[in-house]
Amino acid sequence: KAGVVTSLAFLTDKVTDISPVRALSGLQTLSCAGSDAGKGVLNDLSPLKGLPLETLRCDFVPNRDGEILRSIPTLRTINGQDAQEFLKSASATLPPLDLAWQPPQVPVFSRWTSPPGTKPN
Repeated sequence: KAGVVTSLAFLTDKVTDISPVRALSGLQTLSCAGSDAGKGVLNDLSPLKGLPLETLRCDFVPNRDGEILRSIPTLRTINGQDAQEFLKSASATLPPLDLAWQPPQVPVFSRWTSPPGTKPN
């Protein structure tokens, strides 16, 4: 439209960085997925923040991409589904947080030296 790129499609089988799409400030439709399930290597959708995307097709990982896609208020469709419903169902597939989880205790070792004037054992 009037010299503005509004739609773009490419395979992500060998694409790991989509930050150049940030230059497409009028982008409304984007397809950036692998050629088949598990073939796409793209793992960062954060460059999409702030774009006026309405339609997106991508390889989606809920705990990695959910927050990013929720931050795009113009999104209407994700992978052929209503965006709100898609994100809602994707959130339902996340495991609940284990609030009782504690990080493992890591032993701390220090170097012990004999007091001056004594011999080590």
